[in-house]
Amino acid sequence: MARNKLFGLFPSSIANITILSIINLGTNSLDGKMHSNLSRLRNLKFLDLRINNFSGTVPASIYNVSSLVYLALPSKNLWCDLPSSIGVTLPNLLGFNFSFNRFTGTVPGSLHSLTRIRMIRLAHNLSHGSIPPGLENLPELEMCNRGFNRIVASGGNGFSLLESLTKRTRLNFLAIDSILLEGVIPKTMGNLS
Repeated sequence: MARNKLFGLFPSSIANITILSIINLGTNSLDGKMHSNLSRLRNLKFLDLRINNFSGTVPASIYNVSSLVYLALPSKNLWCDLPSSIGVTLPNLLGFNFSFNRFTGTVPGSLHSLTRIRMIRLAHNLSHGSIPPGLENLPELEMCNRGFNRIVASGGNGFSLLESLTKRTRLNFLAIDSILLEGVIPKTMGNLS
């Protein structure tokens, strides 16, 4: 039901359809708060609510739907700190898209324990701190978008993120724009492939 002209409140009764494995309501005009009862959908593998008008915080229970393979919530008005354990409680994630919101806190290092993940998108949020180590341990990663946050990569280790990615063979999109990257561009930059 994505890319339609659906509007109004997100129906909490959708959680009564316990056999659902896919919810794709992206690119509509749904609004209101996300409901914690979505966590009752134990077979849910794909949750895409991007480009709607949701507001408020993401219910903590969403991060416990361990069957999720794809989670996309770019909506412009969602906020909270991302839980540090997200990579542990959502062990099957292949795609994670929380761009264009107001998420705060540091980037959870546990995301880098998801060795099968293919896409991490956290651009245009209010995250701060540094990019945690371990990005180089994601052999299936194809897209990583962390730009436009309050992330700092400076000093002698400013480009260590890029240097750690020189052995990535699947990475074809890396966006780290406007994150206060500072330092000398290393010679190993030419080894990115």
